[in-house]
Amino acid sequence: MLGLRPSPRGERTESVYEELLYLSGKTQLLEDLLTSFPERLCAALQLSSFHLFLRDGNDYVLRRQSPLPAQRISFPAGSATVLRMKRDRRPAVLIADGAKAPKDGWQMLATPWEIEMLAKVDAQVLTPLEGRTGLMGFATVSRADRRAFRKGELQFLRDLGPQMGRGLETAQLIEALSEQAAERVRVTRELELAREVQEGLLPRELPTISGIDLAAAYRSAAQIGGDYYDVLSTQAGVCLVVADISGKGISAALLMSGLRAFLHTLVLQPGISLTTLVERLNRLLYKGSSANRYATLFLSMFDPVSRRLTYVNAGHNPPLLLRADGRVEQLTCGGTVVGLLPEVTFTCETLQLETGDLLVAYTDGVTEATNGNLEEWGEERLREVLLVSPNNGQQSSHALMRTVLDGLNGFTDGSPQNDDITLVLLRVADAP
Repeated sequence: MLGLRPSPRGERTESVYEELLYLSGKTQLLEDLLTSFPERLCAALQLSSFHLFLRDGNDYVLRRQSPLPAQRISFPAGSATVLRMKRDRRPAVLIADGAKAPKDGWQMLATPWEIEMLAKVDAQVLTPLEGRTGLMGFATVSRADRRAFRKGELQFLRDLGPQMGRGLETAQLIEALSEQAAERVRVTRELELAREVQEGLLPRELPTISGIDLAAAYRSAAQIGGDYYDVLSTQAGVCLVVADISGKGISAALLMSGLRAFLHTLVLQPGISLTTLVERLNRLLYKGSSANRYATLFLSMFDPVSRRLTYVNAGHNPPLLLRADGRVEQLTCGGTVVGLLPEVTFTCETLQLETGDLLVAYTDGVTEATNGNLEEWGEERLREVLLVSPNNGQQSSHALMRTVLDGLNGFTDGSPQNDDITLVLLRVADAP
């Protein structure tokens, strides 16, 4: 504590000084200090007005006001008023026009706007509030009768300024950290909710369908990416869909929910073609989502009896078709993403599959998975694992899925991923 002189402050201001010094040293909420400081100072010095300006970026903004001014007021860091507070670190008396006392140099340099704003807050004395990182702010005070402040009272304000400044600085830092922590909690909870919604939309188990061997894997990332996959048994055959929703969080999960609902409704319409289905799906998503929201989509229909696969690729990573004879094809036919434009046309392709052929559909989280050196796994490594896997043509989809995931895990070696990983395998089995 500073060495205190009982005079000329007097016992009353000495007691207030110690009280405010105690408050400054405690961990206080900023709003508490913005109330307690003015209340005690106004009582101790018989003030009629007290206005407190705090540093906010490059300005010093009015945060505590009594009585209320007519408008929001802030002083730039380069203004004569603020520079005076930074330079001299002691109270400044504002000399009225026509007064006998000479004006300080800063007042002569102050702009008419500054003088006007000081008049609006009825400033009689300005006192700096110095913190550890520089000028935290300043206060303007006055008395109703414009009675002059005595030398001891100005010394009182000067001694108290650094203590108040440090107290406000600490409280402001705590407030900023609390806001950041609250924002982190909010974002974390939103991602948790989005993940719960997303995982609730994914199939709990794949259907057992004669003539095909299915396997699927999904792994969420730290930042939810909006992957979606589904396998539906319909009158036209087996509908397999893999999609990747743009964006993250609740908005992505809601778009995924809409996509799933629309798809489940449209795919059950008798006689609907895949191109018509995707075009209608695009219009529904466009109407039901906000601007710049979209999804990449691979949608296919496989007939286990005829073994014909018809598909539309709407801007999605091209799935791989590994033929039993070793050939690899990319399924690229289709069009652009869904949900971004109101009217889009799509094309489809029909392929004849044979026993042992393997369809590999995935999201970009698979090929863009990175290791500790930020190197991506890539499509070539995915192909390599699929092609060199022992007894590839005879392995079940589940066994081959484990082989792929082992290769991916070995490459990433525990590195955190920024996108969800989704992989769906469909192998043509013996004819039903």
